[in-house]
Amino acid sequence: MKAEEYPFVQELITDKKGQVLKVVLEFEEYQRLLEAIRHLQSHT
Repeated sequence: MKAEEYPFVQELITDKKGQVLKVVLEFEEYQRLLEAIRHLQSHT
């Protein structure tokens, strides 16, 4: 998993083995993603 592959991810915090421990999100981008999902769900 690479942070640049996900537009709402600001940073991935990993352990020494490369396992993701935490994901730091860009709140505004994540909020837009949630709004888009809600919009799609309301039109199905």
